[in-house]
Amino acid sequence: MDFGRDICRTTLSVLSPKVSEGDSDHACYRHRRSISVQPVADLIATTVPLIHQAAVRHYRRDYALATSRECHTIVFMDMIVAESLTKAFPTPTGDEKIAVDGISFRVSQGQIYGLLGPNGAGKTTTLRLLSGLMAPTRGTARLAGYDVATQPQQVKRVLGFLTASTGLYQRLNPRELLIYFARLHGLSQDQSIARADHLIEWLGIHPFARHRCGALSTGQKQRVNIARALVADPPILIMDEPTLGLDVLSNRVILEFICREREVGKTIILSTHYLDEAETMCDCIGLLHDGRLVAEGDLETLRGMTGQKRLSNIFLSLIGADRPGGTAPLNPASPGALESHGVKEPRSVEG
Repeated sequence: MDFGRDICRTTLSVLSPKVSEGDSDHACYRHRRSISVQPVADLIATTVPLIHQAAVRHYRRDYALATSRECHTIVFMDMIVAESLTKAFPTPTGDEKIAVDGISFRVSQGQIYGLLGPNGAGKTTTLRLLSGLMAPTRGTARLAGYDVATQPQQVKRVLGFLTASTGLYQRLNPRELLIYFARLHGLSQDQSIARADHLIEWLGIHPFARHRCGALSTGQKQRVNIARALVADPPILIMDEPTLGLDVLSNRVILEFICREREVGKTIILSTHYLDEAETMCDCIGLLHDGRLVAEGDLETLRGMTGQKRLSNIFLSLIGADRPGGTAPLNPASPGALESHGVKEPRSVEG
């Protein structure tokens, strides 16, 4: 599979008006459905005008091959697949510290997957393994069908990675920075300018678009970082603590952006300590503890496993912190109980 086909698959899942049952090499994880294909030229013209010319050529070639074989449907694969991901770090004593221990999960197109856990649980290490920033000791990861270890360039084309600490070039202004990154992704100069201006307007960057990045506030920098992650319009977003340290208004902008991206079919992994965000936004939640995935499912599934309603109580119940001899106070609602596990108490995100 190649990049152009994966991008158009992502778009088709949201925009195609017809849905039919069918067989395919890849079953859709979430909906088990196949999508009837509209004329590809019309789709590209109306929905992905800034897709790389090479990607369009690849998709047209593959579509022609498919139709010549009387194959008229496309079925969507899992966009993110982690299989037995493990990362061990050497210690001064010669032993190994297992940061991620055999994690396996799948995320389908159009889902927000919440990866939650206390400090030191392995969240950031897992996200780095998925993005290719770190090589696994064992196991595999695939994004949009591409193997992270053996196809890193293809993975970079389909992935936007955002953290709370992502740096910006301090002497560039946001518009210059976005044009620069668009050019790195292979867009022409005219395409890069158009894409930058679109993101500046969409994310409310216009008032400070010509200020140096070094002079921006934390919330303004995070908006620019979001635009940078979106400059190539990737179908997959990995977000590590995107709202950390933001004020209420900036926090709401980020959360609204995440929800909008899901609505257009993006696949998102969200790591956060703010459990109220996960409760309201995530389609599926994976709970990490000591490097292991201790539970996975939607909120109702997790409630059924524990008998608890609030995600904070579910988390403490699953790691045994609500039982005698546990590592946290018995009352999860008591002051400091959640913070002792690196989990933030619920906060208001209303404007």
